[in-house]
Amino acid sequence: MPSTRLLISSWPDERCQPDVDDAAYWRTILGNARAARTIAGLGRQVRTMAAAELTAMPHVGIRNALKVVAALEVARHLLGEPLEHGKPIGSAQDVFAAYGHRLGDLERETFWAVYLDTKNRIITEEMVALGSIDQCPVAPGDVLRIGLRVAAVGVIVLHNHPSGLSEPSSSDDALTKRLNDAALLVGITLLDHVIIGDGRYFSYADAGRLHQ
Repeated sequence: MPSTRLLISSWPDERCQPDVDDAAYWRTILGNARAARTIAGLGRQVRTMAAAELTAMPHVGIRNALKVVAALEVARHLLGEPLEHGKPIGSAQDVFAAYGHRLGDLERETFWAVYLDTKNRIITEEMVALGSIDQCPVAPGDVLRIGLRVAAVGVIVLHNHPSGLSEPSSSDDALTKRLNDAALLVGITLLDHVIIGDGRYFSYADAGRLHQ
């Protein structure tokens, strides 16, 4: 897979100045410049805030709060659509583009597998396991059993870190090695293991750590 990296900028916290473009987007949605600046200043925090919390923010109020919640829900729905059968996956950036918004806000780890044909086109995707806030036990057989059933040639696995950090843990390293070794035995190629953080990702393939 080609090595493609995506640089994501974010505000360290709500004390930073809001991005001008984000404030402009929210102004278009809300029709209120002061409320837009408040919402933009919340940065990524706004994605997990309830309407009641937003209502208490300066210049927002209940009507604007409901608009914000509705806009975010529509975005989640559109970005959460299943991957299209037959669509090619060419890089870790493609994986992040498809799953970053779907998994980035989850409070529990989930482990997914995307099964591909000989031309790296999607056969199907499956959520293999649902874990806790900091772990998601997965057996290689759980991943490969599905791959054999759908006659996959390659597989990309991914999971999210609710902490927001995308760096792999030692258990992630161990699982990747076990999965790679097991995949080779059954004739399926592990093409990548992507870890989704908050606005960022880590790719074992891009880092050259997939077949160590």
